[in-house]
Amino acid sequence: MDARQFARKIVQKVRTLSAHVGATPYSYASLDEAAREIRLMELHPGSPKDPIRVSLSITPFTSDHVPMFEALSYTWGSPKKQSTIFVGKSGCETLSITQNLAEALPYLRYEDKPRVLWIDAICVNQQDLKERGQQVKRIAEISTKATRVVARLGPESKTTARAIECFNDIASHIDVNLSTQCLIPLSDCDAPWTDLAPQQPFDEASYSAILDFISSEWFQRLWIVQEIRLSSQESVLLRGRQLVKWTLFRKVSFFLHRKLSLLNISFDLYSLLNARLMEIYPLGIRGAYPDLRYLMQATKTCKCSDPRDRVFALISLLDSPLGYGFELDYNKHFLDVYRDVHQELTPSHNFRMYAKGYRGLAPEVARSGDIITVLLGCPNPMILRATTEGFKVVGEAYCDVLMSGEALLGSLPPGFELILTFAESAGYYRRFVNSKASISQVPDPRLSQIPFPPGWRVQSHDSEEDFAKYVNDITGENSLYDPRLAPDALRQRGVEIQTFDLI
Repeated sequence: MDARQFARKIVQKVRTLSAHVGATPYSYASLDEAAREIRLMELHPGSPKDPIRVSLSITPFTSDHVPMFEALSYTWGSPKKQSTIFVGKSGCETLSITQNLAEALPYLRYEDKPRVLWIDAICVNQQDLKERGQQVKRIAEISTKATRVVARLGPESKTTARAIECFNDIASHIDVNLSTQCLIPLSDCDAPWTDLAPQQPFDEASYSAILDFISSEWFQRLWIVQEIRLSSQESVLLRGRQLVKWTLFRKVSFFLHRKLSLLNISFDLYSLLNARLMEIYPLGIRGAYPDLRYLMQATKTCKCSDPRDRVFALISLLDSPLGYGFELDYNKHFLDVYRDVHQELTPSHNFRMYAKGYRGLAPEVARSGDIITVLLGCPNPMILRATTEGFKVVGEAYCDVLMSGEALLGSLPPGFELILTFAESAGYYRRFVNSKASISQVPDPRLSQIPFPPGWRVQSHDSEEDFAKYVNDITGENSLYDPRLAPDALRQRGVEIQTFDLI
């Protein structure tokens, strides 16, 4: 370090110390909800090592007045790790922000000009629950009307550059019609990139680099579903200082989702990529969702710090009265929020008493004489109605004694219960737990004494603590489904299997 650099470093430390002396916490001015006001943050210019300085301003945000700004989408990180930024040109006031945001701001700051941003943690008074609810409901509108959304994925890794090279290579060969869900070759020579033929455009290390890129915590954050899905075509992903256009990444993620099963990669790498891509794929589809149940199912593995956000982060994506009129109130307990949503979602379902006194839920249109069935491969019991032409599907149902495979295998042994748990390699999967006996296992205890059909056995693999695989040594067939639950195997054990012709 030469004398000039040393002097510059001393001056910087003195400036930082001076800024701290006498600084007071920033006091937010109130927003006028009737005037549809929001706050915008101006990030002051500076060199990479300078303290972060910002200014906050209030502006109307209406259809007739849309200010120019970018919106930041990022992972908040732990609230226990805080950093300080300075507000105003004099820096006499301070704001506490999470360490993740503090690490992102230097990468967003220009050296020679200010930058106008909307950042939820700064532009919304997080201590004012009423304002927070009002502003959260506008995030969809803010994301849509921002000049672009900048998605901060975190610091650059050793493999980031290689992953981006792969993205650019894929995008140079294909286009995607998201409306028809089709891959389109950019030329006749690119046809192999879009057909169903096995393909190996990259080595396994490259796919590992892609996995590292899409394993950023940002992709697992619940709020990004609306922040990036509704954003402009100019939006970008930022990892360190490396940029990827969102429109390009959207094409690439669709390609990988569609072609993954055709790639010659290890099973463990395939499983991890598949789990990540299943979460990322819905982000590329623009527009509103018609059904909150579908949306909550699609985002069930996403993370949020406030349980109320399971509803609040998604409600603006709905093209329904629920999306337009639901109150976002952070003063409510999360159980009250869930109850309100449940009442909105299930007006056509009633508690029912089934034959033999079983309890459950069924559609309002269900009637006496309908039958409750457990269909192989269907996750929930279904209500069917017999007609002269076959069986009509009335709807799905809940029955307290049929939700854990009891119709096929009988009741669970005493002390056992079936739970759903999540693993990176398997997504959500079933696990059987006996807390008193300290047992937690993937195999169904009801099958422990039942032999496999000829040739079948459990196959060892790296993720066997999360899910089971089966192999037939005679035929070479592999399966993720227990062959002891196949129709023929069930019939041989005396389970009554019936075929229904659905109309």
